[in-house]
Amino acid sequence: MDSDKQDASSPRRTLLWAAAIVVATFVVRAPTFRLPLDQDGSVFAYVAKTWADGGLPYRDAWDHKPPLIYLVYRGLFLFGPATGPGVNLTLRVGSALCDAAAAVLLFLLARRWFGSRAGVVAGLVYAVFAGAPILQLEAFQPERLAVLCTIGAVLAAVAYAESRKHAHAAASGLLFGLGLIAKQIVAPVGVLVWAWLTWEALRAEGRAAIKRVAIHSALMLAGALLPWALCVAYFAARGALGDFWECTVRFNLFYAQEHRKGSLLAGVLEAVGGEIKFDHAFLWLAGVGGAAFALARPAMRRWGILLLGWLLAAFAALILPGQFAYYYYVPTVAPLAIACGVALAGLWRAARASTLGTACAVAAAVALLLPLGLAAKRAHGRLQLHTQRNLTDVAMGEVADYVRSKTPEDARIYMRGGRPQVYALSGRRNICPFLYEFDYHLPPDKAYHAQPHKLKLILDGLDRWRPPLIVVTARGSGEKVFDGAYEKLKDYFPEFQKRLEAEYVLDKTWPASPITLMVYRRKDAH
Repeated sequence: MDSDKQDASSPRRTLLWAAAIVVATFVVRAPTFRLPLDQDGSVFAYVAKTWADGGLPYRDAWDHKPPLIYLVYRGLFLFGPATGPGVNLTLRVGSALCDAAAAVLLFLLARRWFGSRAGVVAGLVYAVFAGAPILQLEAFQPERLAVLCTIGAVLAAVAYAESRKHAHAAASGLLFGLGLIAKQIVAPVGVLVWAWLTWEALRAEGRAAIKRVAIHSALMLAGALLPWALCVAYFAARGALGDFWECTVRFNLFYAQEHRKGSLLAGVLEAVGGEIKFDHAFLWLAGVGGAAFALARPAMRRWGILLLGWLLAAFAALILPGQFAYYYYVPTVAPLAIACGVALAGLWRAARASTLGTACAVAAAVALLLPLGLAAKRAHGRLQLHTQRNLTDVAMGEVADYVRSKTPEDARIYMRGGRPQVYALSGRRNICPFLYEFDYHLPPDKAYHAQPHKLKLILDGLDRWRPPLIVVTARGSGEKVFDGAYEKLKDYFPEFQKRLEAEYVLDKTWPASPITLMVYRRKDAH
């Protein structure tokens, strides 16, 4: 391991490996750039554009994510299109840049812990596996920002453990705080890292370390709270603190509570044990072996304990949202990638040590290549599956083109149902803050977006803006019916259905799977 670290000490060599990791990140993701824009990415883009145009997130464009993702999107839109067909490319390039930065930091962190070979493998493994098509169906999710902030925070914490400089502890807390305003699932990792630092100090110095523990605890807590404090101050100064609190705290707590009623893990084991296990079998097999190897060797055990805790904390965070979506899994890839680096570096050393070691290393490598080949085959199939023209997300691009061709740039439109891509792809504004519907699987009278005052805002928007086009989802060739779709209007929004049938006429339909898209034209619109 020491020779590995010396081998990687050259700044030129470090720069070359970092560049290779960045290139690998973009090469792996290039085929996924043709995937259609997803629902969440379009919402984040619309909120960010509204913010850039003088509106406010939550109040003028409703969503329930913490604000860092909108701020990053605003930054991306300084360099690429914020609306229209180009917005998807802007977001995917931004996501790749975020992943590349995370992979490079992971390379530096793993190299610091386990040597240069482990570091290089860790960076490349993250670049490849975080870019798998199953994790790229969404253009740019906040989980990727959370991973970037987490790796930076762990790096700063490790620097503090070795230097005892208070600035490093404060930086670690601040980076965890930034991660928290990306996605709340950073919290378990932050607690774990603080506990590890405290344990390290007490183990080394006993009671004499209590003062130092108190100082680094206070600095990390202050750093973690600062981003939230700034957000509270910003929205309070603009009279929107209630909207900020309602969306980012109260709504998310209620959301998690309702979804978790069915099961504590709420789909996590089914998804990870089903779809993801085939795509990431190599990652888990090598990762488990690497973690065990690190814990078994005294020279590595200190970092192995932190690595294993990080993996467990990241996996535990999957249950925080109350349900499982594939992109929630991204934060677990980072510690697994480091563990893979340990495993493959160990195999390399074993192969060079003896003939028996060579035979064992070759056998292990062959066993790991089989699931890697299967993952590559499935990745190709998934790309083909999710770019078919009959899919709803693909058809939404055609709907947006149609809306853009039939309406002036300053027109307001309305989308009813779970496909708000039309706003970002067409560049047209909504008549109200609500871009999609949530019902929590609750009866209509208790559903969040079916509350009377929210439905009234929609009706008032129809009166004020008189949108020339309204897009409504309906049951397609699949079984799923999205919240707010045409089939559900009679249950909790009959006023809208009556107005739609009285004032609009069905203009064009896009049959698709899982849902069909219908465009209604106002009868007096030209």
